[in-house]
Amino acid sequence: MHSLLSIIIPTYNYGFHIADAMESVLAQHDAEFELLIIDDGSTDNTETVVRPYVKKYPSFIRYIKKNNGGPGSARNLGAREAKGNYFIFLDADDTLLKNAFVIFRQALKKNPHVDFIAAGHSSIDDKKHIKLHPFIKPLYPQAEQNFIGYLRKEFSLTPGSCLFHRRIFNKLHYPENVRSSEDLSVFAQTLALYQCISIPEPVVLMYKHPDSLRHHFDYQKAAGTHIVDLIFDRSLLPDRFFKFRQEYLGIRLLSLFRNAYFNKEYRAAKTYYWQALKAYPNAVLKLPYLRKYLRCVFA
Repeated sequence: MHSLLSIIIPTYNYGFHIADAMESVLAQHDAEFELLIIDDGSTDNTETVVRPYVKKYPSFIRYIKKNNGGPGSARNLGAREAKGNYFIFLDADDTLLKNAFVIFRQALKKNPHVDFIAAGHSSIDDKKHIKLHPFIKPLYPQAEQNFIGYLRKEFSLTPGSCLFHRRIFNKLHYPENVRSSEDLSVFAQTLALYQCISIPEPVVLMYKHPDSLRHHFDYQKAAGTHIVDLIFDRSLLPDRFFKFRQEYLGIRLLSLFRNAYFNKEYRAAKTYYWQALKAYPNAVLKLPYLRKYLRCVFA
């Protein structure tokens, strides 16, 4: 018998997308799974869409509605409620690709003691253009290299393309006091503390929304550099990882700068850029950011 997979879909007002996400899970050629819909206080028709699925597939699907607390709180509740040995956190507007479960199970069969598997993904924009993002470069055997490689954006991780062993959430939790980038700390700490591998095959299709940048940046500004403190938690990470803290502070500030620039908040962008240089002077070597800064100066 295969290990039970728990697919956790946190959702807030995605009633117009969530049926596709659920159908993509039900279409997998696998009987050993459960699907948890964690409704973070939706005010749209999410419950109306989900309830018929629960009635039709009562042995596979559970629907849990809670007061709105943000994506971190929804994911944490899903992890607590899940019965499986392995978790996939699928966003409500994304869909699993065909054979996603088969791909993960084959990787588990070859690596039975692994805690975390990162796979590739595909993305689709509002013009229906699909782009493949295979996980080309394998993860390093050393935890430190994976940790800082992720923070340096040498590779990206997306919730629906990653498989977590449940033991990870005995120790780690998604932060509930931020509503943007809440997965950064869990990904980084998982890479630092657990046995991780990567596989190249894409397993999820991510939808890129044209209006998401503005919405995302509002939350990203609120999270600010607090994300750095969440990642570099001394109660979790060994001391050897803290040599990377100042560098990541610079990286985080450059990320805030970039998003402020694209949202035409040039005054904020210039402030973030100078803060990044102060935190990590090597940031000036990143020429694309310097060019954007100069455009802000003359905007």
